[in-house]
Amino acid sequence: MNKKSFRALTLNLVGICLTMSFFMDAFSQQKKDFSVEFSAIMVGQKMNSVNDFINRDATYDWTNISNDDKFLNSLNDGFDYSLSVKYQISNYFDVGIYTNYNTSCLQRSFRVESSDPPPFIQVYHGEVKNIANAFSVGLSSDIYLNKLFNFSRFNSLVLQKVIWSIGLKGGYGKSYFIEKALVKEYTEDYRYYNFSASNFNGKVELALSYPLYDSQLFTHLGIKGGYNFYKSSALRTYSGNSSASVQSNLPQINVDFSGYYLGFFLRIGKH
Repeated sequence: MNKKSFRALTLNLVGICLTMSFFMDAFSQQKKDFSVEFSAIMVGQKMNSVNDFINRDATYDWTNISNDDKFLNSLNDGFDYSLSVKYQISNYFDVGIYTNYNTSCLQRSFRVESSDPPPFIQVYHGEVKNIANAFSVGLSSDIYLNKLFNFSRFNSLVLQKVIWSIGLKGGYGKSYFIEKALVKEYTEDYRYYNFSASNFNGKVELALSYPLYDSQLFTHLGIKGGYNFYKSSALRTYSGNSSASVQSNLPQINVDFSGYYLGFFLRIGKH
């Protein structure tokens, strides 16, 4: 995903937060123990088998048109968007449910020469788009370190005002990998593959947030970082075919959003 796409998705996330905050404001006035949290996170993922798959056409003259880093032909960075509803059981911890969306995209243009039928040489130009997505739902829990260890007793603004928490998440979801190639000289798709698989999603994270006492929309603004485990089983098409049906020497592929992450979050509701 390029920077423009990330900015667009982030703006959409903020727009959802603004809309939801108006609905949650009245609710939170009556239900002080509930909160809603939105997060946007960048993940340094591991897509080794997927990258081998998308680079199998070694004879193509690839031109990357979406990324500007050194990993021109790989899905090495992804984004994670999450919505959580939490119920605070005590001052020390809460429990809740969450839904998660992971995405990563690589788009390239290409040209290839073909001598079929000989002796004529045909030059084709096209674009190919590789997309990895994952959706999941699950349970979450946060332990508030500032309450557990009574940080307010320290003569430090950071320890007194900032809310420190350790979070755990675990859920189940569905992963997808799509490859769509278009050739300008053709009127139909040059090729289209759609793979999917089920998978477990787990996270452990450290979050720091600051209460916004004067805000009528959000009650906390913070950053969080941690490790995301999100590796699917072997991907298959809807008909049950594996990646070997595309090219016989390819190993099984899986979508792997596992990796360290860092991002920001907004929370509606008092802690």
